[in-house]
Amino acid sequence: MSFARFSATSDVYVYQPVSDPTGIECCGCHLAMIDGGGSTCPVLHGVEEVARHMWLHEQASDLVPAGLLDRVERHYAGDEDAGFGDGRPSAST
Repeated sequence: MSFARFSATSDVYVYQPVSDPTGIECCGCHLAMIDGGGSTCPVLHGVEEVARHMWLHEQASDLVPAGLLDRVERHYAGDEDAGFGDGRPSAST
């Protein structure tokens, strides 16, 4: 499930990885490359960790799409339609 994809209005690609269904991955994350964390796709766990990470992206002048954290919160609350799915916002967004 994708929560944000690279586009003209998004500098982040955030999705739920198959390898860790409890995590949210920030794929191709330039912050992770700068930090030297060893992975360009850090896996975050929980709304607070995702929010902190997106705040760091905003501080780096990256575009973080409006509604991303709302979709992540709904996902962790059990809403299976919280993400983009096929790339378009769901009807409940």
